[in-house]
Amino acid sequence: MVYDEITKYPKDHWIALIAVVINRSFNQVKHWFSNERQKNKTGDIVETFTDIGEKIRVRPLALELCPDWTDEFFEDVLLVFNFRIIRALG
Repeated sequence: MVYDEITKYPKDHWIALIAVVINRSFNQVKHWFSNERQKNKTGDIVETFTDIGEKIRVRPLALELCPDWTDEFFEDVLLVFNFRIIRALG
C-alpha cells in the first residue's frame, strides 16, 4: 500500500514503522522497496516538503489527498491500513 499509493521512496523512519507493523526487519523492508523500484520504474513522483522542512517524494494522488505529509500523519495512515487488513482477515 505504501509503495503503490504513497511513495516509492519512504524515509528511513517510515521504513522502520513499516517494519514494525508488518513484523519484518528494517533491512528486509528497505531492500524490498529498492527491489520494487528496480523492477517497476513507472509511476509519477512529486517532490514536496514535510512540516519540518524534510524533502520527501510522494505519489501525486497522495499529495492531492493530503498536502501536508508529516511523520505523525504517515504513522496514522499506516496504522489505519493495518487495522483494516487485520479486521478483514479476522
